[in-house]
Amino acid sequence: GKTSLLSHLIEQMKEKGLKPAVIMNELGKLPFDSRSVDEDVPIKEMLEGCICCTGSEKMEAQLQMLLEGEVFDVLLIETTGAAHPVEAMDAVLSPYFANRLNMKGIITVADSKRWLERDKMTPQTRMLFMEQIKHAHLILANKIDLLSEDEVATVTMQIQGFNRHAPIIQTSNA
Repeated sequence: GKTSLLSHLIEQMKEKGLKPAVIMNELGKLPFDSRSVDEDVPIKEMLEGCICCTGSEKMEAQLQMLLEGEVFDVLLIETTGAAHPVEAMDAVLSPYFANRLNMKGIITVADSKRWLERDKMTPQTRMLFMEQIKHAHLILANKIDLLSEDEVATVTMQIQGFNRHAPIIQTSNA
């Protein structure tokens, strides 16, 4: 869902005359998701580790290269699914860029089907999933097309219970 959302956001920004740039974080060595970003969109990749675990130095280097080498209006950062939102945000909010970046918020794409089956997750995965929802500024309850109306209502109410401040948008394919 994250990469689908990223593609939709890029398309919408271009339609509004904005030029997006992307930092894409992958756990592996290969940038599979980067292929989904249009060639005219500046992109920097952080491979082999989570943005919040690999240290702020790599993030600062990528941000510096983008800010010095590209002209863009909006920066989108797609973290790995294993990223803790607060730690990822800390990696981005370096004092070096405070006067050049204005963070708008964290969007969490929550797999609605997995939410209903979260008790089957490992305790660590379940806790991370809930933390991602808890710290979001906007939540996409994704894959609702796979749920019944009652399940959609249950997911929405339960997620809202974990984060009462973030709007929830029900989506299919982000």
